[in-house]
Amino acid sequence: MTSFHPALILIIAALAVYILPGRLRQIAFIGGPLLALLSVLTMAAGTVWHYSFIGYELTIW
Repeated sequence: MTSFHPALILIIAALAVYILPGRLRQIAFIGGPLLALLSVLTMAAGTVWHYSFIGYELTIW
């Protein structure tokens, strides 16, 4: 689906839930976790993410 880590999708959805009013909030509340789940289910086997921060390398399996 995307190259975003599923946790990033959840964080963005949480911010949307905080900002949006009424019915849109309910949609984001349900849609965010569903998009993250869809992202996990469509990942290819062996997918890893590499992040560099202050000279350290972080590899997320």
